[in-house]
Amino acid sequence: MWFNLFPFTSSRTREAHTHFALYQIAERLKETDDANFPATMTELFSVLQVANIDWNTCGLGGDQILDGWGQAMTATFDYPSETWTFRSPGRDSEAGTEDDIEIVATQNRRAEPQR
Repeated sequence: MWFNLFPFTSSRTREAHTHFALYQIAERLKETDDANFPATMTELFSVLQVANIDWNTCGLGGDQILDGWGQAMTATFDYPSETWTFRSPGRDSEAGTEDDIEIVATQNRRAEPQR
């Protein structure tokens, strides 16, 4: 169960924590080899639960990734491009506004050797 350990943290700090957590998620996914790159939420959570991520005011809560304000972020996988897009509604709690935070995580493809 997630709970806020930082109840008096400023909004700017929560925003920085959200950016930092999303950056770390993207980096961990980039480090994942081709065979283990997650394509479902279950696989994603398996990777995130063992990843060494400094969550700060963010975290995993049940089956959700929580931003610095304790709100659920969206995580969508695009099969053709094999990318994850993570979105936080930001401090106003409303998706689609100018304070939203988004990052796209791609798999670090290794070049095939030339013959």
